[in-house]
Amino acid sequence: MSATVQRHPRGEARGAIVRSARKLFGSKGYHGTSLREIAHLAEVSEALLYRYFGGKEALFEEAVCEPYRGFIEDFLDHWKRTDAQLSNAEVVARFVSGLYDFVLENRDLLFALAAANRFGNTEIGEAGLLSDGIRSLVEFAATEADARGLGHIDLEMAGSCTIALVMAMGILDDLLFPSGVGRPSKTRLVREMTKYVEAGVQQAQEITPAG
Repeated sequence: MSATVQRHPRGEARGAIVRSARKLFGSKGYHGTSLREIAHLAEVSEALLYRYFGGKEALFEEAVCEPYRGFIEDFLDHWKRTDAQLSNAEVVARFVSGLYDFVLENRDLLFALAAANRFGNTEIGEAGLLSDGIRSLVEFAATEADARGLGHIDLEMAGSCTIALVMAMGILDDLLFPSGVGRPSKTRLVREMTKYVEAGVQQAQEITPAG
C-alpha cells in the first residue's frame, strides 16, 4: 500500500492521525490495524506518525482511552462548577445519561479496548482505565459524602457498579433492544437506571448497622 502524504496545516497532522486511528481501531480492532494503514488514511508518513506517538500502543492509548478520561474530567468539572447544589438523584441522572451517550457513540472503540486487553499480548488497559475513572469520581464524591447522606456508602463499589450497569446497557444495546421490538426511549432507560442506582444506595443505608 503506497501512502499518499498530504501536507497538513501546522498542528493538524496529529489530529488527523488520532481520528484515523479511532476509525480503524473501531472497525478492525487493535491487532487488525497496522500503523501503515493509519498513516495512509491520515495522509501522513509513517515517520511522522512514529515521531508523534512512538508506536501503536501509545497511539491506541490516546485514540481510544483519552475520550473516556475526557468524559470523566468534563463531568467532574461540571459538577464542581455547578452553582446550585444538585440533589443526589440529579447527579446520578446526569452521570448516567452522559455516560450512556458516550458508550453509544463509542461502542466500537470500547469493544476494541476490551478485545485488546482480554485477548492481546500488550499491556493496554493494565493501568486500569476504568478504575482510574472510578477513583477520580470517588475522590470527589468523598468530599461531599457526609453532606449528601452518603457516609455509609462504599463509594468505590457504588461507582464500579454504576459504570458497569451503564456500559453494559450501552454496549449490549442492540441485543437487549432489537430494532422494532418496542424499543424503550432513552429517557425511560436513563430514568430506570438512575432509579436502580438510587435503590441500591438506599438499600445499603437500610442494612448498615448502627454505630
